[in-house]
Amino acid sequence: MFQEVGSALQIDIQDLFQISLYDTPVYPNLEKQFAKKNVRYFESGRNAVEYIFRFCIPSDKKVVLLPEFLCSSISDAILRAGWKFQYYTVSKDLEIVEEEIEEKIQEYPVLFFIDYFGKNQSQKFLKRLKESYSELVLIEDCTQSIMTKRTEESIADYMLASLRKWFPIPSGGCVWSNHSLPSVPMTCGISEYTFYYFLSQIMKTEYLKNNMLDKKKYLEWMNKGVTKLFEDYSIREMDQVSRHLLAIIDWNEASQKRRENYEILHNLIHKNGKFEIVSELEEGEVPFCMPVCTQNRDDLLRYLIRNKIYCNVHWRLSEEQKSVSPEIKNLSNQILSIPCDQRYGKEEMKYIGHVLNEWGMGRE
Repeated sequence: MFQEVGSALQIDIQDLFQISLYDTPVYPNLEKQFAKKNVRYFESGRNAVEYIFRFCIPSDKKVVLLPEFLCSSISDAILRAGWKFQYYTVSKDLEIVEEEIEEKIQEYPVLFFIDYFGKNQSQKFLKRLKESYSELVLIEDCTQSIMTKRTEESIADYMLASLRKWFPIPSGGCVWSNHSLPSVPMTCGISEYTFYYFLSQIMKTEYLKNNMLDKKKYLEWMNKGVTKLFEDYSIREMDQVSRHLLAIIDWNEASQKRRENYEILHNLIHKNGKFEIVSELEEGEVPFCMPVCTQNRDDLLRYLIRNKIYCNVHWRLSEEQKSVSPEIKNLSNQILSIPCDQRYGKEEMKYIGHVLNEWGMGRE
């Protein structure tokens, strides 16, 4: 019986014996996936966001259009870079509302968009925008769609992602672009966040093997790391251990496992009327998680925790987002991200499905 499901991706100490810091890590799958000329690696996704807005986009453009539904760390990084933002709405299917964007970009020709839960935004519409507005700058956050197959190169001027959301690495953010990516001074050495998070990931692996170990110990280090993440906003490079661990990940196996897990879980819970699966998995898509919505989200979240299933909420609204549309408020209050990543298989998905259905029956 497994100890728990979800939460941070743990690092197996044995993987550290597969890497050599004297070799140059290569990432053929990432290079093939994004097909951009230039790439830079950072400690985190928020580093990547701040880098783009502080160093890459012309200084005469200081207002960006942001989707209402996003992680507040994105808007925080943009503000730190000296920019302002205007929100735009997204549809109930988490797609760009084309008419609104066409109107707003005439005044604010910098558009930041997000690929939600494994789905890419419409390249056809974005290409049309680029052709109509030559000054338009497009920034694509593909954190949630890193592994989804692309049928064509993204039209975005800059693409960014947080890598540690997908893989067992302590740090990792990325920027891809066909534009030059300037070299800038970065803080040397790993941050306290990366050190504490790395330590907790190793400790978690041992805890999952031995339930006699005290779980609170690895959580203390993890929480300390997360605290430091919100105290130190210096821009740093991705650490060497993360770079090398990323290079040994079996991309195809991870992609296939995520799709298989999603399908198993979908088949188990799709008839449960107490929650709604937010997005169906299409051909070529690789799920970030399985997002579900329910009016009793916080009750479900507590129930899953009692059953040792740990889920994220993407995303709770910050204070500055309280003025967003009622639809986005409802989505934020109802959504829950169920884990289905490559760490798990059929048995874990059956367990999650059983617990979800048990909760649903309890609310009849």
